[in-house]
Amino acid sequence: MKRKFNIFCKHTYLILLGVALMCMLCSCTFNGENADSNRESGVMDDSSTTNVGNENQYSEEGNDQSQDSVEVSNDKPQVSVEESNGQPQASTDVNNNGKEEQLPLAEESYKAVLIDNGDFISTELQNRKINLEDIKEVVTDDESISVVATKFSIIDLSGNGGKEIVLWLQINGVSDYGFEILRYQDGAVYGYTLPYREFIDLKTDGTFIFSGGAADSGIGKLEFSKDGFTVDKLYYSISQYNSNNELVVQYFANGTPCSEEDFNNAMSLQEEKANVSWYDLTNENVNIALENAF
Repeated sequence: MKRKFNIFCKHTYLILLGVALMCMLCSCTFNGENADSNRESGVMDDSSTTNVGNENQYSEEGNDQSQDSVEVSNDKPQVSVEESNGQPQASTDVNNNGKEEQLPLAEESYKAVLIDNGDFISTELQNRKINLEDIKEVVTDDESISVVATKFSIIDLSGNGGKEIVLWLQINGVSDYGFEILRYQDGAVYGYTLPYREFIDLKTDGTFIFSGGAADSGIGKLEFSKDGFTVDKLYYSISQYNSNNELVVQYFANGTPCSEEDFNNAMSLQEEKANVSWYDLTNENVNIALENAF
């Protein structure tokens, strides 16, 4: 009986050992498959990570391209706020090269008077505004007399770098009455009227001859103000009769007495200077002359 029990126990033990071994084998196989599955899953994850990285990299390259595009657009000329804040600007014109050039206000103002019949301030008429159609008012109020500006010249009369317009006036068809000088200053055009004998033989340096008689003449240059002008007498002569009713002539150079010879030499040199150019007063000539002058 005891022997049978020992045999039963032995068989049971072997069965349990076999079951245990089978469980161990199954467990190893299952773990191996899980390990292989995990390894395969790890490769896919790596691949997915790589793909995501590539997508991010492409996106960054796209951003770089966008930034390049912005940088290129920033290189285009831009108008700054300071340049477009409504500040008054000088008028501009575009030449054949497409570049903007400033047109001096003096040139525009002269065109307004000479071409568009705009007003100017007449110092002869106590600074009243007139235009060229009313130019005879600086000469006379006689309705039967006609006054018209027929020629013009452009010159720096005062020597300050500016330009004046000298109009040659014709009265009843006669061209030896006088001149109207247009001068731009302080944002307006002023007019100054000179009789012919006070403004003879105008030279390119702004000097001229003035004459009050055979023995009363000289070389002068104009100085302007808003109310009129004065003649700076460079060389001049003054005549008068003495107590013996004899004509006595005195000669001066810049206000200082000089000899007759010095005076005559100065007058001779004045005659040798170049005269200004005179042009017919037409719109075409005005445009060309102003363009060349300014």
